[in-house]
Amino acid sequence: MLETHHGCTDALLDQLVHGRDDGTAEAVARTRGRQVSVPDVTADALLSDDSRRPLLATGARALQRIPVLSSAGACTALITVHWPDAGHLPTPAQAKAFGLLASDTAAWLARYHRSILLDALEHLHRRLTHAAH
Repeated sequence: MLETHHGCTDALLDQLVHGRDDGTAEAVARTRGRQVSVPDVTADALLSDDSRRPLLATGARALQRIPVLSSAGACTALITVHWPDAGHLPTPAQAKAFGLLASDTAAWLARYHRSILLDALEHLHRRLTHAAH
């Protein structure tokens, strides 16, 4: 589920949300559990033509996919960064910052699921159980 975006077209959003098939950088990042760089969207072998078109139409010429991994190592989310210039690769400092962002996001998601979501479900259960009596 897409949480937020900034300036994405409908075609690109569709690709980001549904691009789980082979031929996407998302699939590689998700299944391998590591950051994936695509320095040239027009020529990279990781991308199928179907996943390439919406990227190019929005001016993305390079991208980075960063998996957000649970403590068990499962990919629970992905962070995507696009650049307008082909040939862009994140610097080591940027890659490290992306890794920290993904780690912080994973910790927040775990806390959210353990506390806020669980508390809300327990509250609903109490209300529904009480209403049934």
